[in-house]
Amino acid sequence: MKIAATLAWQNLGNDFVVVDLKAAKLLGMNASAGRIIEWVSQGMDFDAMVEAMTAEFEVSPERASAHIGCFLSTLRHRGLVIE
Repeated sequence: MKIAATLAWQNLGNDFVVVDLKAAKLLGMNASAGRIIEWVSQGMDFDAMVEAMTAEFEVSPERASAHIGCFLSTLRHRGLVIE
């Protein structure tokens, strides 16, 4: 999985700004959503993302898995993450 060429993003500390160039939309994201985008851009697989989120945000693996799965599904649906 990788970030689509039509997505630009910037880490602003606790917030992330994402630009969907195809739809000409600017999106603000919280830290956990932004980190998922970073991890995808680094080539992390799903299990590694769950482990990283569990450690970084001190959530259970089940909660991390659900959050990551839901967010990736949304990104795929919008064409912002591709296989």
